[in-house]
Amino acid sequence: MKTSSSVRAGLFILIISNLLMSFCSIWILMRMSPAIEHIIARNERSLYACQVMLSSLAEYHPGINYEKLIIKFEKALSDANENITEVGESEELEKIKANYKPAFKGDFLKKELTVAHIANLSEINRQAMIEADLKAKQYGYAGAWAIVFMSGFVYFTGLLFKRNINKNLLAPIDEIHKVITANLRNEKMRRCSGTDIPKDIERIFTDINKYLDKNQSDKTFFH
Repeated sequence: MKTSSSVRAGLFILIISNLLMSFCSIWILMRMSPAIEHIIARNERSLYACQVMLSSLAEYHPGINYEKLIIKFEKALSDANENITEVGESEELEKIKANYKPAFKGDFLKKELTVAHIANLSEINRQAMIEADLKAKQYGYAGAWAIVFMSGFVYFTGLLFKRNINKNLLAPIDEIHKVITANLRNEKMRRCSGTDIPKDIERIFTDINKYLDKNQSDKTFFH
């Protein structure tokens, strides 16, 4: 029957739409987590290295054995140099390398320059994290709106399916029930009727009406 086929097709579309929406939501969440991890992996290491270099310079004062501080500083500098991910980092690192040793020997101007270049390196990574975070948020917003539109599509598809069920299945069943109930109450002239109904439902109505007509005719004949 065409009606049952349309019902099955409607159910299939609803199921597929809901599955697509579910998979889309999962895909967005799975993409968001690596994006955030990527932000941290790219820039957190360099920011930590900047923090260590600045603390090493801050700990220095005349009379202190600065060899340990230089080792600590150079290890952080090496870590930052191995994690160059942004434009401008190489230049700042080269300037830090050129100035940090005199800075640890008491050259105030070199220390000032070293601190300034470390601050620039830190700012480059901080800005990169902000930009990456904004991109991740934009991706999340786009995904959220995609889910909203898909939800709207599923909602309107559900409304159309409900309308189709009511018109082509539930309303005809209700009509058949009313006709049978009426005939059981001796309202023998009541017949199935309807407009703009599917052909297979129309054939069922015709068969029921024929059966009721025949039944009425037989009873009239025997009386």
